[in-house]
Amino acid sequence: MKTAVIPFLCEAAPNFLYFLFVSFFAFFAVSSLIWRSHTKQFPQAISDGKIGLLQLN
Repeated sequence: MKTAVIPFLCEAAPNFLYFLFVSFFAFFAVSSLIWRSHTKQFPQAISDGKIGLLQLN
């Protein structure tokens, strides 16, 4: 069983890391776009302490 699992891990690990990287980058890009669309003054939002949950209203 170990001889079948180890090559599978060696083949799947780079693909899995690539998938994690791409999904994290996509999530970061989408969240930053949403954040910029809802807060026009980004430094003002930092000074007000609004970094946290997005306020949609």
